Amino acid sequence: MKTAVLFDMDGVLIDTETVYARCLSMAFQEKGYSIPASDFYCFAGMEFQTKFETIIRARGLTLAAEELAEPYRAAQRKLLLDFGPLLKKHTAAVLKQLHESGCLLALCSNSNQERIDKVFDDTGIGGYFDRVITGEHVPRRKPDPGIYLLALETLKIPADRCLAVEDSIYGIQAAKGAGLRVAALRDDRFPYREGSADYVITELPQVFQILEELK
Repeated sequence: MKTAVLFDMDGVLIDTETVYARCLSMAFQEKGYSIPASDFYCFAGMEFQTKFETIIRARGLTLAAEELAEPYRAAQRKLLLDFGPLLKKHTAAVLKQLHESGCLLALCSNSNQERIDKVFDDTGIGGYFDRVITGEHVPRRKPDPGIYLLALETLKIPADRCLAVEDSIYGIQAAKGAGLRVAALRDDRFPYREGSADYVITELPQVFQILEELK
């Protein structure tokens, strides 16, 4: 029986989480609040609107989340001109080997299709995926499990034959909520809590050893 690997994108395949934190810092700066990018690391993996609302509430700011949307997008346009240099070290090789082995691959990301298409154009990894599930395909984004449940439905493969690869607590919660086994990719720059994951890895090639258990 076939196996499948369901990958998160940001922080797993591409090293964008620190860039998103800088974009948040720039957006708040535009509105008169000076907050260092590192203060936003704990929100990595959270859908951007929820990030705005959570940060505003936690800091007691007199600001509407909607006011941050355009400054945040402007910062992204400035800092994310090319995703190619942000592709993580082993991403292309791991995806190629999995694809050639017959393993089904899905991308399961909170990002929208436009952002994912840009990543694929800049990095050349799009052809390895059998399915792409975005935040636009489901009513609620991670940590809701809907993205992963839709991936299982479209791949037509049971959860016990799949491995999800995530980096953030929100992504881990989403995958576990869909009944998946989860490998958490550790990044010591971020204060992630990986205790709910089934495996903790430090390099993407470690997924091959985990997949041996699914055979």
